Amino acid sequence: LLNWSRHWAVAGMLSVPMTLIIATGGIDLSVASLVALGGMVLGVLWGKVGWNIWWAAGGGMMVATFGGAVNGWLSGRGKLAPLVVTLATMAVYRGLAMGMTESKPITNIPASFYVVGQGHLWGAPLQLWLWGTVTVLGILVLHRTWIGDSLIALGENPRAARYAALP
Repeated sequence: LLNWSRHWAVAGMLSVPMTLIIATGGIDLSVASLVALGGMVLGVLWGKVGWNIWWAAGGGMMVATFGGAVNGWLSGRGKLAPLVVTLATMAVYRGLAMGMTESKPITNIPASFYVVGQGHLWGAPLQLWLWGTVTVLGILVLHRTWIGDSLIALGENPRAARYAALP
């Protein structure tokens, strides 16, 4: 069961920010494509550019975060439907991921990086601990901060949220 949790952890960690997005009444179809793009950027920065694997991982996360911010900007400031925006960017991000690697796998990742996918902490897979941490942080943000209150208010009734001076 603990070994299976490795497979659930990625989807579980992605479900936390998706919960925040859905709380606003939005949707994001490009999440898997952003994960793929971030992974390919990691591989290219490490394998072709020569960055340290951990710096390359940070670069991949920054690219994926930027892609999510583009989705948010197009949906929020651009006044476009989140479904349409993320459907379009899903294809763009997937195409970028496949194009930058020419659809070839990235191999020979350093053994020091395997701890993220194969490591254990106190007898349980590291991913399970990361999933738990992300989940607790998501619960705290959604239920114990003004950000969570604002997200829920926006999703329940955008007009009332605007009258309550929420941006």
